[in-house]
Amino acid sequence: MQCFFGIDRNIAELSRVLDPYAPALLRFLREVAVVAGERVSEVRLCGLLPQSPGLLPVLVGIGFRSFSVEPRMIPYLAKTVRGIDMASASALVASVCSAPDSETVRGLPG
Repeated sequence: MQCFFGIDRNIAELSRVLDPYAPALLRFLREVAVVAGERVSEVRLCGLLPQSPGLLPVLVGIGFRSFSVEPRMIPYLAKTVRGIDMASASALVASVCSAPDSETVRGLPG
């Protein structure tokens, strides 16, 4: 996210701008998956994004399957992934990517 937004995550005054629910960021990730095509499984998302509440179904719906997270988060991710219905995840991706703002994304069921 810090590269996408062009903001150093270590500058506390700017951390509020690093918004994992920003529709533009999620549209960008969807485009990354499209460009990666069949090799999308080789793209690893690192950091807090897959840990953000409600975003893992979106990321899986986009096509991502590889995540680098803190080991303590693995049970949460595994449980969440097992419960994802792919048809619902695909519909969620469409809603998220067409959302007008982050607040709308936060309000979507995920």
